[in-house]
Amino acid sequence: MDRRAFARFLSQSRAWLDQSMAVQAATPTEQRRGQLLAGFLFLLCIPLAALIVNNVFYFVAAPSAQYGWFLVSDFLSLTVFIWLWRLNRKGNTRLVGHAVVLMVTLGVSFLYSPDNPSNGLLMYVLPIFIASFVIEPKASFWVFGVSLATYTLAMYLVNRFLDYDVTGMTALFVVAVITWAASDRLENAVTQIEILNTDLQARNQDLQASYETTLEGWSHALDLRDKETEGHTLRVTELTLRIARAMGFSAEQLVHVRRGALLHDIGKMGVPDQILHKPGPLTEEEWRSMKRHPELAYELLSPIQYLAPALDIPHYHHEKWDGSGYPVGLKGEEIPLAARIFAVVDVYDALTSDRPYRASWSKEQTLAYIRSEAGRHFDPAVVDIFLKELSE
Repeated sequence: MDRRAFARFLSQSRAWLDQSMAVQAATPTEQRRGQLLAGFLFLLCIPLAALIVNNVFYFVAAPSAQYGWFLVSDFLSLTVFIWLWRLNRKGNTRLVGHAVVLMVTLGVSFLYSPDNPSNGLLMYVLPIFIASFVIEPKASFWVFGVSLATYTLAMYLVNRFLDYDVTGMTALFVVAVITWAASDRLENAVTQIEILNTDLQARNQDLQASYETTLEGWSHALDLRDKETEGHTLRVTELTLRIARAMGFSAEQLVHVRRGALLHDIGKMGVPDQILHKPGPLTEEEWRSMKRHPELAYELLSPIQYLAPALDIPHYHHEKWDGSGYPVGLKGEEIPLAARIFAVVDVYDALTSDRPYRASWSKEQTLAYIRSEAGRHFDPAVVDIFLKELSE
């Protein structure tokens, strides 16, 4: 197996293990307990599966009723553990935890060395530990009580308390106390962390909402300054997001696309009113001033760290596929994809809107123009998706 195949195997194994440990729980605490229980059941199934293979080998080599019974009991146990695992995945962690603890406790008491149950005292530690961390911290005490009762009954049935291990049971009680204390402290610490995380997420959501409101306020201020393009920003933002989704942008990328589209003309804040609102054609000098607005947008927004991933559209939305655009003169795929998408949407909205110096174009005229500019002004692949989306 080469390195890539091994890495792929590890990745697939990890994904399968994560899926196996997934639990449908109402709270993070219950989910965490369910994951611990799933891990415990998984560990129980491994030696049981190995035992089944071993007994199959011996049964095939020397068929006997004893090995047949071993196989039946092993398969039955494995079936029960798988059923409990599936029940735990559905969120019944507390019920499954009680069942597993009782099964292990009773198994240790009556199946482990029936002639001398004291040999199994150490095995009681496992259900105490599992109960405390999977069910609730104080569960270690009732499991100790069950262990004490079953051990006492087993010793009575075997030798009438002849070898009753008082020291061992006392040590087991100490283990229950230590396990309870450790689990309780861990539970409190994890609960505090979950509270802090919830509070942090709420604050982060409030902060994000404030950011978005601020950006929308900026874009609205631009629309108010330039009455000719009022409503343009929201229209191009929505259509740009639609095309970006169709081209496979992730949810995180769409957030930055939205911010960039809202702020695409923020650089015009630095363009004088007499140029921005001039009713007639611009002079060469005025046109140079107007063409600086993408650079002004970059200078204005780049110091704001959370807007850094959103700069592609404000900075490059006037670049052209053939390299004749501005402010840098990027060509082809050198232009960020978000800016290539926005360029098509921006021209479409501008041409289908009324301006003082011209009437709006029809949708058919505009689409024909965009189609003719594919490979010159626009990315042909973006044009294809754009035309498809608008036709639907």
